[in-house]
Amino acid sequence: MTITAGVAQRFRLINMTTFGTGIIVSLVSATGTATWVPMALDSADLPAAQRRSESAVQSITIGETRDFTIEPRGPGEYQLLVWGFPGDQVRVTLPLHVVASLAN
Repeated sequence: MTITAGVAQRFRLINMTTFGTGIIVSLVSATGTATWVPMALDSADLPAAQRRSESAVQSITIGETRDFTIEPRGPGEYQLLVWGFPGDQVRVTLPLHVVASLAN
């Protein structure tokens, strides 16, 4: 997936498993764990007070959806990682390529 630096992107993460009560999702870059802003839980927008930038690591239970926005400041490579529980091996890796904005 390719996105543009400086442009907010909204992601909806969904746990569609029937067995993964605590799937862990994280967004990382070469410098470590990224940050994101939680926007919604189960399609219901969060109150403004809960929309604060936080470390991009989240547990998602069966049937749950969570929406987040990210706004990378510059070009680079990220990975969205999914694993079953803390200490488990990563089960899914989604590369996220950030390109320079046209304004730069």
